[in-house]
Amino acid sequence: MKKLLFLIPALLLLGCGNDPEVEPDEVGPLKIEIEGKAYHFFPEAVEAGVDENNISVFVHYATKKTDPAFPVGYGIGWSFSDGHFTEAVMSYIKDGENYGTYDFNPAETFSIKNYRFDPDTRKLSFDYEGKLHGKSHELKTNLGSITIKGSIDLDNIPQKSLQSDKSYATFHAGNFSFYGCKRIMGSTSEATSHHLFSNDGYRLMFIFDRPFPQYGATLPLTYEFDAQSTGNRISFFQFTGTPYSSDVKIVIKPEDWKEYPCSGSFTIEKITEDRIKGTFSMDIQDGDKVIHKTEDGEFLFRSKSTSM
Repeated sequence: MKKLLFLIPALLLLGCGNDPEVEPDEVGPLKIEIEGKAYHFFPEAVEAGVDENNISVFVHYATKKTDPAFPVGYGIGWSFSDGHFTEAVMSYIKDGENYGTYDFNPAETFSIKNYRFDPDTRKLSFDYEGKLHGKSHELKTNLGSITIKGSIDLDNIPQKSLQSDKSYATFHAGNFSFYGCKRIMGSTSEATSHHLFSNDGYRLMFIFDRPFPQYGATLPLTYEFDAQSTGNRISFFQFTGTPYSSDVKIVIKPEDWKEYPCSGSFTIEKITEDRIKGTFSMDIQDGDKVIHKTEDGEFLFRSKSTSM
């Protein structure tokens, strides 16, 4: 099978401006510890936005300039979807280096705790700690990492259009749950595939055998599938390869993923010109054993991604 190449979503940089100059241990309400050194920030260093259930936060600053033409600074950002951490990124202007969480399993080396968001007051708070890994165009490993930790506590995050892809799929199966919103798409002349990644190393793949509007106006539509089905089906995978953080493209390498046979059905309940929404249930097997029986599965896809 050929490798699939897709553009990855960049964390939205909510704006540019004059980066506030700060130094370690300067008094400020927000603290970020980078490689053991504490930095404190003022509110003007932070930009954030909320769009439906998607949230993006970005902290940008420059340290005291030693070269007026080449400031030394960092930019650090986090993104969330429906309360689920999706990625963190960091740019280090001095060396032109970019760091980020792993493409397929960001929670492996980066943790978010005490996440709270009030949609009425748009107050956001969370604690974070972990490693951001050097990003590579060539998918090289061992490019080095930077450890950061700290906390964010913001009030009245502005409503902004984040230009984000609001596609998602979710299900529960006993003590196991899946939430995927980081999406890549593949297509042929007849079918489209939609891959959704959880933050802990799992992937759901939905295959539709025609463009969304061609499914017709008579709804709901239910399709049954099993492991041998080719179109209109769902597949489940677990990442087993060597983690990496890529800069421009995500590469799905089949040898890095273990596929679990699935059988069940999905129902298309709503179709618009650019969206398809529905529910699903299925059994996920490992060999001859059913390891997960999904409950309350639901999905929503846009026909085109605005962030990938």
